[in-house]
Amino acid sequence: MRKNLLAVALLVGVMVVVYLWMMANRTFTWQRNYLHQSDEPYDCQIFDSLASATMPNGYTFWNQSLDSLMHVPGRKSLLIINNSWRSDEKLWQRVDSCLRRGDKVLVVLDDYNTYLREKYHLSTSFDYSSVSKLAKALKGHLVPDTLDWVGQAPLSVNVSQGLFSGWISLGFDSRFKPTAYLRADTLWKQLALAQQVVRSEFGGVYARDSVIQQKHEWFNYLSDDNHDLILAESKGQLRMPISVAGHIGKGWLYVSSTPLFFTNYGALDPHVSKFLNRQMAQLADYPTYRVDSKLFEKSYTGDSGDDFTKSPLSYMLSRPPLRGALYTLLAAIVLFMVFTARRRQRVVPVHEPPVNRNLEFVRLLGTIYHRRHDNIDLLRKKYTYFKDEVRRRMMIDLDDERGEEQNARLLAQRTGLDENEVATLLQHLHQTLATAAGDISSHDLISYIDQIENISKHL
Repeated sequence: MRKNLLAVALLVGVMVVVYLWMMANRTFTWQRNYLHQSDEPYDCQIFDSLASATMPNGYTFWNQSLDSLMHVPGRKSLLIINNSWRSDEKLWQRVDSCLRRGDKVLVVLDDYNTYLREKYHLSTSFDYSSVSKLAKALKGHLVPDTLDWVGQAPLSVNVSQGLFSGWISLGFDSRFKPTAYLRADTLWKQLALAQQVVRSEFGGVYARDSVIQQKHEWFNYLSDDNHDLILAESKGQLRMPISVAGHIGKGWLYVSSTPLFFTNYGALDPHVSKFLNRQMAQLADYPTYRVDSKLFEKSYTGDSGDDFTKSPLSYMLSRPPLRGALYTLLAAIVLFMVFTARRRQRVVPVHEPPVNRNLEFVRLLGTIYHRRHDNIDLLRKKYTYFKDEVRRRMMIDLDDERGEEQNARLLAQRTGLDENEVATLLQHLHQTLATAAGDISSHDLISYIDQIENISKHL
């Protein structure tokens, strides 16, 4: 009974902890994972649901291999969202083959690998996304930056600082044309400070003069036609492209350096959502497939992908209510083991010695034979036990009537009794058991048994 009460108490305690944790204020995880089934700010559950409901030719989240996606018939649009392009050259070649045959690809990243830099001259600079900056901007402590869409249906919106994870600065050639700019005047003023120190993407530290020198090296890398498109320093304002479009083969490659826009937070932001409508409209001609970012990570690491699949335990640990319930249950189990591991004192039962029931058994048998009053049967059983005992001890067969005299003599010699008495007893027993048609008297039965017991006593 006590064990059942303890188990019920533990179960109720776990349920109460889970309920209180779920009713408490939720703490969001500001990690850029772009997961399909997560409602965290920087995941894509809400974004994918809105896109699937608004894209005219369909929208699908694709978590299979790129090879299977290439076998899907018809032209298609691919959407790749990730905070870094960590794939190998073979993976990009599959995407490039889609471009050559007429598909559209929108790559939303904030870093580009060596292959893309060498092939398309695409690169990003200055990653300054910050959750603390975003919080200050939402409180009105920071002046928002302005985003200009210069493609179809021009648009200008104000975007909070801290939401950008970088931008395409000086990193495209004549094959690409900008479709959106960021007026990053607030960042440019910070770089203009003489003592300002920034960190490069390789971890080095550069003062302001080194930054300016590095920017001029990028200018020499590009053609003169793009200088006015990339940088406009009139009135101290920096105008940086964050989205470009280029015709590759028969298809179109769209590149954007704002992956945080394509998240749940961006889809719910009224200003960013207008920019998303412009970006997604570029892919609306064909069925759109958002490729899972884990595919690129698997290709980069060469693993089978098991490390990137959440196990039930990792999922429970990622959710604060489930994590609290799990810890509470483990603590309860430990307490239960500690309190129940003590040695219990049990009552030792008293075992009484077994009672000798032989006398009762004999009395029972005697009563049964007495009620039956079959004297001849009792004499026959007694004689049978007697002759078996003589055969075992003296190797004499008393049923052999031809050797009756010799048997009587041997018994007399062994027991010291009179030979005539022994011979007479054996003769009477043989005659009584062989010729008695009915019963014998109790007196004769007692006399025979007494004589047999006398011989058995002296064997």
